[in-house]
Amino acid sequence: MVLDISKARHGCHGRAVFGACIAALLFGIADPARGQVTFDTVAIGGGPAPGLPGVFIADPIVPPGSLFVDMALNARGEVACAFVLEGPDVADNNLAAWVGRPGDLKLLARKGEPAPGAPNTIFLSVGGTFDASFNDLGQVAFITFLGGVGTDFSNNVGIWFGTPGDLRLVARKGSAFPGSVDGALFSEFGDIRLTAAADQPILTYHAAISGGMVTRDNDTAIFAGAPGVQQFLVRENDLAVPNNSNPLFSARHAQFSSASLNRHRSIVFQSRLRGLDVGFNNSEALFFSNAGGSPTLIVRTGTQAQPDRFIALIGLSPLINQENEIAFTATLFDNANQNVGDSLFTAIGSGIRLRAKAGDIAPGGASFSSDAANFLLLGLNALGDVLFSAFLQGAGTTEFNNHGLFVLQDGGIHLLARTGDPAPGMPGVTFGSVNGGLNRNGLVAFAASLRGPGFDDDLQTTESLWLIERDGTTPVHGHTALFGVYGMLGIGLMLFCLKGLATHKEWRTGALAYAFWSINIGLALMVCLSLLPVGVMQALASMKHGMWYARSAEFMQTPIMETLRWLRVVGDTVFATGIMALGWFVLGLKTGWSIKIEPGLEMPAGVALDK
Repeated sequence: MVLDISKARHGCHGRAVFGACIAALLFGIADPARGQVTFDTVAIGGGPAPGLPGVFIADPIVPPGSLFVDMALNARGEVACAFVLEGPDVADNNLAAWVGRPGDLKLLARKGEPAPGAPNTIFLSVGGTFDASFNDLGQVAFITFLGGVGTDFSNNVGIWFGTPGDLRLVARKGSAFPGSVDGALFSEFGDIRLTAAADQPILTYHAAISGGMVTRDNDTAIFAGAPGVQQFLVRENDLAVPNNSNPLFSARHAQFSSASLNRHRSIVFQSRLRGLDVGFNNSEALFFSNAGGSPTLIVRTGTQAQPDRFIALIGLSPLINQENEIAFTATLFDNANQNVGDSLFTAIGSGIRLRAKAGDIAPGGASFSSDAANFLLLGLNALGDVLFSAFLQGAGTTEFNNHGLFVLQDGGIHLLARTGDPAPGMPGVTFGSVNGGLNRNGLVAFAASLRGPGFDDDLQTTESLWLIERDGTTPVHGHTALFGVYGMLGIGLMLFCLKGLATHKEWRTGALAYAFWSINIGLALMVCLSLLPVGVMQALASMKHGMWYARSAEFMQTPIMETLRWLRVVGDTVFATGIMALGWFVLGLKTGWSIKIEPGLEMPAGVALDK
């Protein structure tokens, strides 16, 4: 599923159109309870595989080794996804990956095809081990296994980067790594992340190295930089937490478990520490590197979260957004060193906030489960919205409705999808599992399995991919909420302050009254004559034909839509005259024409406001 929660925070609107297995849902989550939902088809289990004549997407579509559809998402709403294939000529080439928008997927790579940059080799695992990352330039980086002539355990994994038809090898197991000396080589890869800074791709990944002068104490590292020219960001045995009073008790990096980066080249990663002063209660730590600078400590196991609760980091991937805000999960322990459940935190700089924990009441009435590793972080956008999944417990909770997809937004937690909920547009069908991811603009993609009639004995599940976006009704709430609330509050505060500067002067309020009524009437006309009708017509077109049609030039340029857009000029004009009248009034407080002058008194020039 894909959700837009950055630009559609004031509401969500749409339709429900399903494929049998793969779909996309567009959603604004400021108030999910009142929102409507829009579905666009990405791919369909049992349907044709895009760009492969005579080949079909298998049902179930889950690649071997995966619990859910493999996918990644960028800020343009494009999806990178991998599926199982079936067909008359499909055998050892039954896995493939695509990139693109719904309805325009392009083949990226397929099992059995030659691996660019690695002569005599083929891709072996496009699918189940499709560890991929997708940036806003439409470029993909992924890790996959290799086969072919001369391929063995020493060189059978690689990282590729590029776009459909233009893939290139970035790094390969058994090859020298950047800065390698004395024959040191890559031996494993993991935790790949790709972004873009100033239209240039930036890649980071965790790697194991071997050979040469590499020992057990320095054989893992995190690399970062442009594809093909990565450098060490941090390496095992580097100084992690110095002890200036006694260097012998300084902590060093021992093992890296996860990393994440943003488009400003800032990176957050978790590390296991070692040293004379390192024990079970302080051995895990989270570090932040600003634009490739030296890593600094953010939080460490043993940090106090509440008066009687302490943090224990659990090794799941932290996330970082464009504002350098970090989200991470941890287990809480009490003063008796007893596990009291998992929790979700955010951090900016050294400020750490507990946002959700085991036992808290979740939307819908159940509570978050106290099981280990319950909170799974799926995305963090530039507005600080956190997407996560969690298991539930409590009255009314069964094995069929005990898992949900949630978003933390504006200090509150909202439910997006829950196992056991009806699948819109599919009578009698419910969600069997949910999992997803969030991009930096707030678009969310999530996969859901389905249960119900048509799936054999009602117990078989099939995976679905959903996409969420907004339609033209969003500006209605956007304009009325932004100006109708915050704009009016700002004007009121301005006038309050201006009155405080001239407490002994009586105002001429004619222009001010005109401004008040013109601004409000203009805003109402803008919404009622143009924005709302356009949004309603888009919603109706979406329900009848699909979101693609409702947002197409063919529909948006019909005569009635053109007329409705031009009708906005009426409200805009009235609104603009009100703004000008307000400006005239404020200018008059300085020049004198907005101040009442008592008979017989003359207002000296330039002294309308009290000094």
